[in-house]
Amino acid sequence: MSESHPLAFFWHWLTLPIPLPGEGHVTPLAVLEFSVTLVVLWWVAIRLRKLLRQILSRQLDHATAYAISRISYYLIIAFGLLVALQTLGVNLSSLAIFGGVVGVGLGFGLQNIFSNFASGLILLFERSIKVGDYIQLKENGMHGMVTKLSVRYTQVKTNDHVDILVPNSQFVNGEVINWSLDEPVIRLHIPFRVPYGTDRKRLQELVVETARRSALTVDDAQHRPDLWITGFGDAGYDCETCL
Repeated sequence: MSESHPLAFFWHWLTLPIPLPGEGHVTPLAVLEFSVTLVVLWWVAIRLRKLLRQILSRQLDHATAYAISRISYYLIIAFGLLVALQTLGVNLSSLAIFGGVVGVGLGFGLQNIFSNFASGLILLFERSIKVGDYIQLKENGMHGMVTKLSVRYTQVKTNDHVDILVPNSQFVNGEVINWSLDEPVIRLHIPFRVPYGTDRKRLQELVVETARRSALTVDDAQHRPDLWITGFGDAGYDCETCL
């Protein structure tokens, strides 16, 4: 009897109701179940996201697989939160009115965050910007490759290998140049200047030959490296190498 007494006392403490404001109450056991449920569902969401992305990558392109796995992750987290709240004995229907009031208040205070969240969902569903795309913002001229899409920001890696976190609302509300939206091939223009008197035919041959030596240069009927003369400066020809 003495051995079971501590266990009985511990179980009594776990099931002891703790009053909450209003008429509700909660027990330590319910709080423990709530915490365990959240941790387990969060772990399952991460594992399922990785597994789903690996499976879909075999059938779909990388960007589509990323978007579907990311959306599935958010849905599982939302579902897990609802399940965890029920373990606390929370009546979800009673939260509807309270959630509406809180939502109005948060809508004013967190307007930018909600705007970025909604914009992130639009980008994931619309797929106007995908992981691996090379983009440029016309507002500030920032350009680079998209490495991550989340519901609040988009991570862009510049040519200097600097990671920039851009709020998603800038991609939805602003003008964005997506250099690889419908085609993975990107055309680069490299400006330079040569003095007057330079053999332009020989210069074009050297530029095109040098461009073709690069393993990243595409050389087919539609995409051929070329040399353009764009202007006549004070010191020589203004040229552009088009790759």
